[in-house]
Amino acid sequence: MAANRGLASTATDEGEFADEDALSIEIFEQLFDSLHQAELSRRQADAEIFRVTSEIVELSARYSSQLNERGTLNFERLAIPPRPGMITSVRAGVGPGQMAELAVTYHLAQELDISEYEAAALMRRAHSAVHVFPMLQQRISAGEVPRRAVEHAIDEIEKITPPPVDTPLPDEQGNYHPDELTRFENDVKAAQEQVEAMKNQLATFLESRLTGKTAWQVKKLAENWRKRHHLKSPAAAHKVARENCFISIQASDDGMSYVNAYIPTVAAEALQRRLDKAVEQARLKDPKDPRSTDETRADAFLNLILPSPAIRKEQEIQEAQGHEPEWITDESWLESISATIAVLIPSSVLTEVPGAPATSDLQPGSHENPATSRAPENRWAEGERFGTIDPDSARELARRATVWRRLIEDPLNGSVNGIDTYQPSREQRDALLWRDRFCRVPGCQRPGRSCDADHLHEAQDGGKTTLENLALLCRKHHRLKSLGHLRIRSGKNGELTITDRFGLSVKSRPWESLDDSTARTFRRRSYRSLNDAA
Repeated sequence: MAANRGLASTATDEGEFADEDALSIEIFEQLFDSLHQAELSRRQADAEIFRVTSEIVELSARYSSQLNERGTLNFERLAIPPRPGMITSVRAGVGPGQMAELAVTYHLAQELDISEYEAAALMRRAHSAVHVFPMLQQRISAGEVPRRAVEHAIDEIEKITPPPVDTPLPDEQGNYHPDELTRFENDVKAAQEQVEAMKNQLATFLESRLTGKTAWQVKKLAENWRKRHHLKSPAAAHKVARENCFISIQASDDGMSYVNAYIPTVAAEALQRRLDKAVEQARLKDPKDPRSTDETRADAFLNLILPSPAIRKEQEIQEAQGHEPEWITDESWLESISATIAVLIPSSVLTEVPGAPATSDLQPGSHENPATSRAPENRWAEGERFGTIDPDSARELARRATVWRRLIEDPLNGSVNGIDTYQPSREQRDALLWRDRFCRVPGCQRPGRSCDADHLHEAQDGGKTTLENLALLCRKHHRLKSLGHLRIRSGKNGELTITDRFGLSVKSRPWESLDDSTARTFRRRSYRSLNDAA
C-alpha cells in the first residue's frame, strides 16, 4: 500500500486560487488516508476470517473422522432421525463424515452469503494459509498484502503435484513381488517429499515478493515459477490437464449467454482456423454483409455445433470429395432446435381473455397464445435454464413446436402454481422446472433437470404429491435434508424456509416472483435440535 504521501502545491499568479487548490489537495489527502485505514482494517478482518475458518475446518475434520471410524451415522445426535428408507435412498457413495463436511460447508456459505463452491475454496485456502504457510497469513494480518493475492499464491502452490510413478505389474498368478511393492512405495514417498519441498520453495519465493503487487501479478509470478520448476514432462502434464476439460454456459442479459470451454490447444487451433475460414467465405459471398467479424464468427460457431441435418450432410459430401466444405454463417442453426412451448396463463382469468380462442382450441404449432392479449408486447420469452430468449427466436421455435403445455400462473407474483394435464406426475415435474429452475437452496446453481423432485412433507408421513409439497433439490442438498442436516418447510406461493442444524434459517423464493424484497433473509436462533424449530 502507498505510504509517505506528501501534500503537493503549485505556484500560481492568482493567490486566491493557490489557497483553493491547496485546500482541495488537503481534502483528497484526508480521504486517501481514510481509504488507507479502511483497507488496512479489511485486510486484518480477512486474516481473522482465515483464522476462524481454519478452526472450523479443524473441528469439522475431527468430527468427520469420528463418524467415519464408527462406520455408521450416530442418528441420536442428528436433529431429525431419518427413516430407514430415506437412509437407503441417499447414502449411496457418501460416507457419514463427508455428509458432516457438506453440512458445515453449507452453513458457512449461507453465513457469508457465498456459494458452497466458494465456501469450500475458502476452507481449503484458510487451512493452508494458517497451518501450512503461516508466513502468508502473517502478511495479511500485517496489512501488507490483500487476501486475494494470498489466495492466488495458495492456488498456484497447490497445483504442484507429484510426477507419475510406474505401478508394478503382477505376475501370471496375479501376485506382486515384495521388492517391486517396496520400490513402488519408496518412489511414491520420494515423489511426495519432492512435492512438499517444492511447495515450500515457492511459498518462500513468493513471501518475499508479495508487497506492492496486485493479486493478478502474484498469480502470474507464481505461475511462471511453477512452470519453470515443473516436476512433470509436457506429455504427463497435458495428460492430467486433459482430464479436466470442461464447457460451461452462463446466462447474460438481452437473450444472450456466455460459453467458456477448456479444451486441448490443438482443437482450439483447428476451431479458430475453421471459424476464420467461415468468415472469409461469408465476406466473399456477400461483401456488403453488415455483420461484424465477431458476429459472423459467432454464427459460424453455432452452425458448427448445431448444424441442421441438410447442411451437415452437404458438408460431409464436400469433405468426402476432398473439397473445403462451405461453412454456414447465417442463423440456420435454429432449425436444429426443437422446443416445448409453455404458455403461462394467469389462473384468475384462464381462457376468459376477450377475443382469445378457447384453450382447448390450441393446436401444436399454432401461434395463438391465450395470454398474449394481456401480456405486454415487450415481454421476453423464457428458456428453462438460462433465462431470456429473444422474441424472433421464440416465435420461430413456437412455429415449429409439436408440444405445447399450459402453465397456470399466479397473476399477483408470477409464480407457477398449477398445471392442467392428463399426466399429473410428468406435468408436475415440468411445472417444478419452470417454477424453481435450479436447486431451491440459495446459492446452489444445479439446474432443475439434474435435481430431485423432493417431498417437503415426506410421502411416507402422509405428504401429498402436489406442487405445494414439492421442491427441486440437488442430490447433495437432498441428502442433507434426508439425513437431518436441513429442515425445509413450505410457505405461500412456493416460498421455502430452510433451517440447518446450527439454527440458521434462510428463506428461498421461486425463480419467478415480482416481489423479491425477501428473496433471501436470515433468522438466527439457538436450537438444541431442529425439532425445536419445527
